[in-house]
Amino acid sequence: HDQLSPYDRPANEVSDIALQWLRKLENKPFMLWLHYFDPHSPYSPPHPYGPMFRPYYSNKGTPVDILGMHRRGEPFDLNDYNMFHGLYDGEIRFTDYQLGRVFRYLEQIGRLDNTIIVFTSDHGESLGEYRGYVGHGEYLNEGSMLIPLILTVPGMTSAWIVDEPVQTVDIFDTVLDILNIQHNVETDGISLTSLFHNTNTTSPERPVFMQSALGSRQGEDMVVLRFGIAEGQYKYVAEIEIERKDHSAGNVIITDDILRDFSLYDIQNDPKEKHNLLQSHPEVTAAFRNKILANVHKFSDPIREGHELSEEDIEILRALGYIQ
Repeated sequence: HDQLSPYDRPANEVSDIALQWLRKLENKPFMLWLHYFDPHSPYSPPHPYGPMFRPYYSNKGTPVDILGMHRRGEPFDLNDYNMFHGLYDGEIRFTDYQLGRVFRYLEQIGRLDNTIIVFTSDHGESLGEYRGYVGHGEYLNEGSMLIPLILTVPGMTSAWIVDEPVQTVDIFDTVLDILNIQHNVETDGISLTSLFHNTNTTSPERPVFMQSALGSRQGEDMVVLRFGIAEGQYKYVAEIEIERKDHSAGNVIITDDILRDFSLYDIQNDPKEKHNLLQSHPEVTAAFRNKILANVHKFSDPIREGHELSEEDIEILRALGYIQ
């Protein structure tokens, strides 16, 4: 793995490092953050996980070759999509096993039951179900935005699923609430602890803000960024087109004159986002558009204030696929 950075090392190496670290802890309190890069493009699970779920054959080459050909204009075919699905499932299974190694060790030393575990992701993955797109970062479709958020808390004796949307911004408030740590930091999240012991409790209905990280490339000089809000049964997405140099420098300003409507879906009745309602629901579209303009501060841009990225920052973002 000489060509891999520390940010995309395979799951077995992440678990190896975690276990080495845990073995030195003895009985000290700890906070451990693990970043498992798989499952992720270029969809390359190790043996025997590759053909475990869906055997694949391609005369086009490796997944990297096929993704590269697509970027140069060649469309995916059904065999390509089947291959991506099978390999992605294999990566999930591989990561599941490696994560299980850490959990089993915590159980062996008697610390699993008194450890708070938060399992989540920074994005999902599209594998052809939306506009034929494979990857993440360009669109705000359900495949990219719906991610797992699984919490286990000491003393919790039963498990259930909350159907209403919660957000990753809720993790900070929730963990501090579990630990009974007070803070006066203004956050965009809420504590989810009220959901732990009452299965009839629902999370408060509130808008979910989202944005694309990479943007869709438009030629050599332009990039399209997308911003969305999901609330109730609808999800609305708008977009702006800006010069690539402004995107790279963090000069992203959302104004009414450059904001374009992109999509409106009834995700309750059309979860696969097949029917764009922009034309048939102009009043709903206008209301969501105004919400985006009224909440531009919700769309994070860590370098909006002119912060200069260090070489290390740039290398990390490149390793994670967020800049080229």
